[in-house]
Formats: sequence, structure tokens, C-alpha cells
Amino acid sequence: MQTNILNSKRWLTVAIGGLMTGGLLSVILVIGRAPLVNTLFADPNFAKKCLIVHVNLTIFVWFSAFIVALFNLLRVDNKTGGAFGLPLPGAAAGLLLLTISLFIPAGKPVLSNYIPVIDHMVFFAGLGIFACSVTLAIADFRLWQPADTDDFPAPAILGIRFAVLTCLLAGITFLISRVLLDEALPVRQFYEMLFWGVGHVLQFAHIFAMLAVWIFLIKKLTGSLFITKKPAFCLFTLMFLPLVSTPYFAAQIQNQGLYLLRFTQLMQYGIFPVVCIFIFLAVKHLYAAKKNDALQGSLFAHFAFNGFAAAVVLILTGFIFGALIEGSDTMIPAHYHAAIGAVTVSFMATSFALFPQFDLNFPTERLARLARWQPALYGAGQFLLASGLAYARMMRKIYGEEQIVHSVSQKIGLGIMGIGGLFAVCGGILFIWITLRTFFSRRQKKFAVI
Repeated sequence: MQTNILNSKRWLTVAIGGLMTGGLLSVILVIGRAPLVNTLFADPNFAKKCLIVHVNLTIFVWFSAFIVALFNLLRVDNKTGGAFGLPLPGAAAGLLLLTISLFIPAGKPVLSNYIPVIDHMVFFAGLGIFACSVTLAIADFRLWQPADTDDFPAPAILGIRFAVLTCLLAGITFLISRVLLDEALPVRQFYEMLFWGVGHVLQFAHIFAMLAVWIFLIKKLTGSLFITKKPAFCLFTLMFLPLVSTPYFAAQIQNQGLYLLRFTQLMQYGIFPVVCIFIFLAVKHLYAAKKNDALQGSLFAHFAFNGFAAAVVLILTGFIFGALIEGSDTMIPAHYHAAIGAVTVSFMATSFALFPQFDLNFPTERLARLARWQPALYGAGQFLLASGLAYARMMRKIYGEEQIVHSVSQKIGLGIMGIGGLFAVCGGILFIWITLRTFFSRRQKKFAVI
């Protein structure tokens, strides 16, 4: 197997390892919120630690490692990049340390937004080692030199490169924020400010990657592109241009009000216009392909379509819930669970579609059938979970004995959240099971990927 393909497969393994571990912790989080059973995990501090590690593994580790896996597929004159193979074991070590930090009694949970932390050196060592490993893995010549890949068309390669460039910009934003941040701030406020800017910039990186894999998935379905290289470059550039100001925003960190406002506005107005244009073009292309009989069978029989459709529903739901945020209640996690779910389900479907690239095939026909419906199961669960949180509209970041339900509507909302969480967890477990079975099966029969 070519070196770039092998590295991509290994980074995908790290990404799936983060998602798998974080997904297991989500079971505790759902139980800690759901009525009747929330007393099973009465210790709110343990639930908060689970939340912190869950967020870092299922967002920072899963998304970042997946972007590196996509980046490793790019070839430049038959060369491969990377820093002497060091980033990969570093990323694995970081993942392990983050997980271990959950079980350290001295670690105190700090529920800062975007990147919550456990205030202990083991957690920070894991976070720092993983972040440095990702940076080393993407800081090479493939970022700017002409590249190709066996599967990703030119517009998708552009999206991958914009995602990588944005990750590097997030690192610069973090460094500026860290150098200028007031050390005397209270712990909660310190980490809130430290990660506010980098968290907002990373959102853009995740969306760039999501749009890139949408191009890939739709081409797998229809055999043609819904957007060509020049329009894609224009749209990606339009979304990236506001990010050029992020180092300046980070430099204003001592003016806390302005710092928080500028990055919030960046998220509010910088993402949804381009995403909506992509959705319009993709749906129009799919409709035309179906009308012209360019597609065989039902669209819902393809995991690529189910992944794309679930992502569209979730990202639009996230936009709507985001517009309805009025205070610090569960509408906020409803918004970001929908948005994060959109990226996750896109990456899940893409993982299946990349199996042939890694010389992998579903070992059984039954597993291939399950793969077609897995994105729909996960997407439906994530939609219900987000909708339940939005309907409950109660205080956020409370678990176990801290949670007090005041009304019937809150009980209904939390019940819907619990059911949705169960479906989402089942969808996540199914994804992990299908992936592990395919990765480690010796029966590489070529059942249809799409």
C-alpha cells in the first residue's frame, strides 16, 4: 500500500478511536440527563469529567484526525509529506492521556466553552501532544503544491486544503491568545477566554472539511460534480476571508467584551451563507440526476445519500436553533449538537466510501446493508437529541443530582433527548462495529460500497 494511503488509514484509525471512546462516555451523559435514570450517576463531577473528555474526543480528536486522514490522501509528484512519522504515535499518545485523565481524582472539571478541560497536567499533556502532532502532520508541502488523489476531485481537494489552512490559523490564534491572556483571571474565565477564539476558528475548519466530503459523496452517487473548481474556490475563499482577521481579534483578548463579540459574530455570519449555497447546488444536482435516470434505484439505498441528507437536515437545524438562542440554556447545546452531528455523519459516510481506497471491502452482504442505513440512524438520533434539548430549554451543564426538572415540557424535552441520544449512540456503535469488522476481517469480499 502506498505510504500516503497507509498514513491516511492510520490517522483514520486514530480518529475512529477517539470517536469510539468519546461515544462510550456519551452513554453516561445521556443517563445523567434523562429522567428516572439520572440518579444512576449521581456524582455531577464525574459526569462533568465524562462530558469534558467526550467533547475533546468526539470533536477535537475525531474531527482533527479525520482532516489529517483526508490530507494524507493527497499526493505531490509521488511524494508524501509528514514529519518523519512522528505525528501519528504522538496523536495516539495524546488520545490515551486524555482518556486516562478522566480517572484522576485530583483533576477538577472546568466547563469552558469549545474546549472544556480537566485542570490537571495529564489532561493538558494529552491535549498538547495531540495538537502538536496534528500540526506537524499538516504543515508540509502538500498544502500549496499541485496535488492529486485517486478519489477526491479538484473542488474537494480545495476544501481539504482550506480546512488544513484553517487548522493552522487556529493554532496561531491560540498562541496569540495564550501569550496575551491575563494570568490573574479566575480559572473558569481563564480557559473560557483561552479557547474561545481557537474554538470558533476550528468550526470553520470542520465546515470546510464537511463541504469537501459532500463534493466527494455526491460525485460517488451521480458520477459528476455539482460544483466545479473555480466556483468552489470562490465560495471557499469567501468563507475564509473573514478568518484573516482572527489574529487581530485574538490580540484584543484583554478587552474581553470585544474579543468575545468578534469571534461570535464571525461564527454567526461567516458560515451559513456558503453552506446554504452548497446545499442548494447539491440538491439541484441530485434532483437533475434522478430526473435524468443517472441514478440507479432509490437514493435512500445509498449510504452516501443518507449521510449527505442527514448532514443537511442537521446543519440547517443547527442554524435555526442558533438563531433562537437567547440565554445560557439547553438551546445552546441543541444548536451545537445539531451542527456537530452534521459534520460527524458526513465523515461517517465518507469513511465507508473510502474503504476501497484502503483495499478494504465489507466482509459480508449484511454488513454492507447495515452501512447503507447507519448514517440515517445516527442522523435521526442526533436530530431528536438536539430537538429535545431545544424543547426543554433548561439550565445547561448540570447532571445527576444537580438537575431539577420544573415543568412537564422539560420532562418531555428530556425524554425526547434521551430517546434521540439512544438512537445516536446506537448509530455510533453501529458505525464503530462496521468499521472494525471491515478493518480486521480476513474475508475481503467485494460487496458493493454504494
